[in-house]
Amino acid sequence: MSTFVKLIKEICQEKGITCTGFSGDWAFLLSKDDKKAFIFGYQFGLDLAAQAAVCKDKAIAADMMEHLGIPCVPHTCFMSPAHPEYIFGDTGYYADMAALLKKYKKVVCKDNQGTGGHLVFVAETQKELEYAAHCIYAEAPSMCISPYVPIRDEMRCIMLDGKVQVVFRKCRPQLIGDGVHTVQELLSMKVAEDPAFADRLLSGETVSYDFEHGDKKHKKGAYVPKKDESYVLSWKHNLGQGAAPEILYPVSKKSPISDADAEAAAKAVELAQKVTDAFKLRFVSCDVIRTYDDRYMILEVNNGVMMENLASYNEECYKLAKKIYTKAIEKSMRN
Repeated sequence: MSTFVKLIKEICQEKGITCTGFSGDWAFLLSKDDKKAFIFGYQFGLDLAAQAAVCKDKAIAADMMEHLGIPCVPHTCFMSPAHPEYIFGDTGYYADMAALLKKYKKVVCKDNQGTGGHLVFVAETQKELEYAAHCIYAEAPSMCISPYVPIRDEMRCIMLDGKVQVVFRKCRPQLIGDGVHTVQELLSMKVAEDPAFADRLLSGETVSYDFEHGDKKHKKGAYVPKKDESYVLSWKHNLGQGAAPEILYPVSKKSPISDADAEAAAKAVELAQKVTDAFKLRFVSCDVIRTYDDRYMILEVNNGVMMENLASYNEECYKLAKKIYTKAIEKSMRN
């Protein structure tokens, strides 16, 4: 039983709600007295179908945010050549893809409706772009391309009826340099002393030594980080790809945060609030990025609120996720 299914069944049992699962617990019918509610995937039925569809389509959501003046990372959608009925004209899309690569120099390619960091690639050459398209189109009907943006922080804000429920930073696995050992040596030592770190690395698809590291580019595992230098091992921020959550809101007395982190969380929530107001969303998660030049932008909007990886991190995160899902279930039963 997944952590998400465990949470839903646990909450329903505590609230006296009859919970019936369908299709391997991918959908649930909740019943109590004469009221019914549905959960489909990670969607709790609090938002209308059209709004949900907009959130699921990364390119459309980005276009709408840009139109509304909400800072966001642009996404351009390209349909799979396996669906020529959705491709206008006879020229196809590969020339347009190549034009975006030429414009941005470095791009991110991903499943236009995907989640969790699956089927996400970085491309700097035409060869890499075509490889990404091949992999994505083998599993998905559409791909989107966005400029690669070096990210200082990525924060997830979960909103319910206009109020922030949690903000957490996605901390990628990293090493701290000593000025003596290479990245490979530091990694070996870290894994030996911290098995949980190894588990997080193994949960991801890749550990990449080659990506923009702030304004520097580090080469392979032979690089020797300076003393106290932070060396991030992957460019992906997904919890399901090895990152760890750091709660910025609500603030725990056991783990206070700095004024700078509190300010960053507040700016992220401000953007998330603009999205929920503009799209008229009730239960949603917004991924907000902070760049190295201190710009804040929406990366993605998801009305399928997935906290499975967050809840699995530790007991505190489990209780927090359960509290938020409980509120959502209670509200859906009142609809």
